[in-house]
Amino acid sequence: MSYAAPEIREGLDFSGLALLAAVLYNAFLAIVNAHIMPMNGAMVALGEGLIVVSCLTYIGLRIRALPNIFPPLMFMLAMLLCFIIVSVANETLYVKSVRDMLLIAVFFTMGGFITEKSLILSFRILSIVVLAVMVIENFATDLYAAIFKPSVYYLNTRGIEEFEIDDSGLFRASLGYAERFSFGLTPHRLSSVFLEQVSLGNFAMILSIFLLSFWKKLKNLDRTLLFTTVLLIVLATSSRAASIICLAFLIGYFVYPRLPRMTVFLYMPLILLVGAILFYDPKLTTATMSDDLPGRVGNTMYFLSQMDISFLTGGGLADIASTGDSGYGYLIFTTGLLGLLCLWLFTCLSIPQKLADAKQASHAINIYVFVNLLFGASIFSIKTNPLVWIIAGYFYYRQFKKS
Repeated sequence: MSYAAPEIREGLDFSGLALLAAVLYNAFLAIVNAHIMPMNGAMVALGEGLIVVSCLTYIGLRIRALPNIFPPLMFMLAMLLCFIIVSVANETLYVKSVRDMLLIAVFFTMGGFITEKSLILSFRILSIVVLAVMVIENFATDLYAAIFKPSVYYLNTRGIEEFEIDDSGLFRASLGYAERFSFGLTPHRLSSVFLEQVSLGNFAMILSIFLLSFWKKLKNLDRTLLFTTVLLIVLATSSRAASIICLAFLIGYFVYPRLPRMTVFLYMPLILLVGAILFYDPKLTTATMSDDLPGRVGNTMYFLSQMDISFLTGGGLADIASTGDSGYGYLIFTTGLLGLLCLWLFTCLSIPQKLADAKQASHAINIYVFVNLLFGASIFSIKTNPLVWIIAGYFYYRQFKKS
């Protein structure tokens, strides 16, 4: 069965606009918070909800145009089952776990509607905006802080206290880790439109995924823009994960197309195995965790080693606050071991690997997801999550499109 992609001669289609809205709406709310009216957590959730509902409405109106809604639908139903099991086990509802997985299913499905031209244009626009704001943040920090007031925004919407030894108005982590791993090229760790450093580092990794899988379809100007943006983000965020993974993707451009299809199923278990062999320390706890690679990965390994059968079946929700630096712990506590397995299978199976570009995307996305879960659950943020899954959805639904 084949279906025709939406015919759009120029500009963004609805999927592209929704993608931009998801990535940039927090920056917009920060400006509103700084200059018009105070924001709070409920308003942030409302903004996110409007984006998701708009996408669901669009999907509902055009669902007959999709050749196969089965993969994202079954993924979402499986995760809803996990939500019910965890809710019964804990006698409480943790709705955020549904939200996390709904974002994956929704934007994967939106990938079936987006055109190649719109997807490339979306990443071009985001790269230009992110790069431009980084320049302002680096060379006119006071202006950047005055526009967004990140520390006030996160205080009002997340309850994160401002850094008491810093009056710059930036998010506290921008200076809180100034003496740790750093390339030393910026006065502080940059955040750009993401307002905090972790999401900007994640954006560099996702931009690398897009770059390696769309390289042959990009114009030289786009290649230069995206590559420069990735490089500057890595240098400006002092992100260890982004530094390593982006380099791995550069090598992977040549390697991934030559790997057997089933290799993607090995990434998560190998990542956990290597993490355990290199960094597991039974003496390490969250309280003694150091902010370096052994400390962060070692914390996740220790966390997983302490889980008993009740946690693996979703019985540890009461301790969710302790999983802030362990994405695997967060995912198991909120969805159970079954939820982790469902995400693993969906990530491995969602992209057909018949063509080189799709194989590159599949391998890179699996590495991105399962390495990042070692350090936290930031990959579920709406600021970056949709970017990954709209790429996956695009490659899945491309197989049905008429050439």
